[in-house]
Amino acid sequence: MSLNCISPIVDYMARTSADFFRIFQLCYYGLVEQNTGDDWSDTEMVLSTSSPSVGGCAPQLATLSASIYRPSKQSRHASAARRKPIYTPSEEDMGFGSFDCNEMADAAALHRYTTAQLSRSSEENSISTPSVENLASTCFSIPRTVSIPSNGVEHKVLVAVFDLTCSFMHDCVPSRCTSTFLSAVITNTTPFPLPPGDAAVYLNNGFVTKAHLRAVAPGDEFRCSLGVDPSIKVEYKTPTVTHDQVGFMSKSTLLTHEQVVSLRNAKVMQSVQVTIREQIPKSTDEKIKIAVVSPDIRSKTGEARINKDHNLEWTAVLAPGQHRDFLIKYTVEHPASESLSFKLASQ
Repeated sequence: MSLNCISPIVDYMARTSADFFRIFQLCYYGLVEQNTGDDWSDTEMVLSTSSPSVGGCAPQLATLSASIYRPSKQSRHASAARRKPIYTPSEEDMGFGSFDCNEMADAAALHRYTTAQLSRSSEENSISTPSVENLASTCFSIPRTVSIPSNGVEHKVLVAVFDLTCSFMHDCVPSRCTSTFLSAVITNTTPFPLPPGDAAVYLNNGFVTKAHLRAVAPGDEFRCSLGVDPSIKVEYKTPTVTHDQVGFMSKSTLLTHEQVVSLRNAKVMQSVQVTIREQIPKSTDEKIKIAVVSPDIRSKTGEARINKDHNLEWTAVLAPGQHRDFLIKYTVEHPASESLSFKLASQ
């Protein structure tokens, strides 16, 4: 019997060990229900991920019109507001973790806010395209006979068990949380595409979490979070912030921000790869010059880089029992007659 699911319903169970092995065992289940009126007893079943369309007619298309965009009154008022003086925080607000995130301070942030408001207000008149994870249709032969009664109740059927190779990575965002999170980076080495579905994740034979796995094509990588690793100790020390006057003809203020993050690998026999993520301010004005002093981000083969969100990513390998301090230092130079304003961009 071949069973085609209109909307494939799958379930996964993922098992791995973070001690020595680099194997990620993925158990692929299908959730099957039927209301045919006949009980299926000891049935040989083939599950397909195709989405058949039996009946119906072609969808109707509405008229798509184009017109000249004219800003609303709200947009014009927001444009006038951008010409107002920016908010000036006190000098004590220059420390890390105490940036003023509630005020619409700088002009660039106000522009982003106005754009987002206009985008939301026009969503009802726009055409949206749903995001659908499409994979090639695949058929799986169930390895043993199954019995599915005609009662509309879901039955979990084991489709296949895959042993996939993986590597482990640790991520740390110490400004938000002093815990280190373990993840497995897995490559789909099977010839089959993996449909999206929920997974129960087990680490060292212990349940960790429920996760949602995206659709993965053969040869592609996907990532699975394995929770907090308590064997990696993190200390986020108090930052040091200084202000200096520089320049002769035109005076400038130089803000220097130093932050030390201490990591210790408490594992006795295993090295770990850890990535520290830290915010680095991004200039939205040509008068503001920002430079990263430590670490060295200029080398393409170095440990550190600035990602697309302008955050620092510093990746290092810690040997068993190793302790290491990571110095994060950057400078912000701006005209002495101007004041800085910091705002977190909405995500």
